[in-house]
Amino acid sequence: MHSKCSSLHEITIVLRENHGGTPLPDVLSSAFEGTSTSAPPKDIGTRDEKLPINLCLTQHYAASRKNRHTKLSFDINSTCCFPTSLAITRKGINWFPKVHPFLNLDVDIHFGLRVPLYNKRGVLTQKYVPLYKIPHYCFGSISGIEGLLIFVFFPALYTDSDYKHSTYLSASLFIHAKNTKLESIDVDSGLNAAYEGWVKSWSQATDPQFYNKDRTFVDLAKQTTSEDSALPYD
Repeated sequence: MHSKCSSLHEITIVLRENHGGTPLPDVLSSAFEGTSTSAPPKDIGTRDEKLPINLCLTQHYAASRKNRHTKLSFDINSTCCFPTSLAITRKGINWFPKVHPFLNLDVDIHFGLRVPLYNKRGVLTQKYVPLYKIPHYCFGSISGIEGLLIFVFFPALYTDSDYKHSTYLSASLFIHAKNTKLESIDVDSGLNAAYEGWVKSWSQATDPQFYNKDRTFVDLAKQTTSEDSALPYD
């Protein structure tokens, strides 16, 4: 068994602690540190010895003895963009006149902004801060794409910013749609078809004059599944 690619059967043996080596640790109590060095014997003494064991279904089981082939599907899991204006919307905005805190970002989505800070000498500097830590609210959604929300961020109101010395509060726009797998998944075609479907919807709903391509991000996902639960045990 090797950390780079192990079969479902091999991982099952390790989990049942009857493989003759050190069993996998409780990942919750070990804070996700990975497997022990003796769990995958072939890795001992290599730079991979502390890596967790990976399950690679297609590597070990491309098809079953009953000709149940694996299926590949592609989808757009999320979309993120930093537009320059609310005029980005071609079909209008579904405005939320009442603030809904549950729509705000509360986890790190790997994007951030630079916020203004005054150092100890009173010099204005900047600091990169994750989006969810910056004061913001959900302004509404873009018509034409399901779940594409518009957020307004106020970097100057960040906790460590001395906004009392600011003459105005600048705002930054961010649009975000997550968990869009079911709306974009393409089980019959390939990656290009899934992406082209997203491009069509995006182009119909947004105006390219008000966003930059290098500030627009799409999460492409690939999924490998079996035709039924009998793979590989048939």
